[in-house]
Amino acid sequence: MYYVSICPKLNLLASKQCLFGPSFPPEYVDAVGELVFSMPQAERTAILSKYKTKIRAPLNLQFTERQSRAEAVENYQQRKQKELLLNLIIHFT
Repeated sequence: MYYVSICPKLNLLASKQCLFGPSFPPEYVDAVGELVFSMPQAERTAILSKYKTKIRAPLNLQFTERQSRAEAVENYQQRKQKELLLNLIIHFT
């Protein structure tokens, strides 16, 4: 017996359903769980550090000229003030 999650979509016809994720046999899930929880903590940490070195840096760190949050909020507020002034000028002229 395989585990499959089924989720009906609202926009699809009533007869159609979409499947999310792969289906795994319960024996596989049990074997992986037993393998992970039977390992000593030091071995799990070593495996984790090995694979963490292969993870790329997040994309947002590649943009060095990015504004800080405070600057972005300040620019947003200034832009909204300008829009408000323009709307008032247009409305009363």
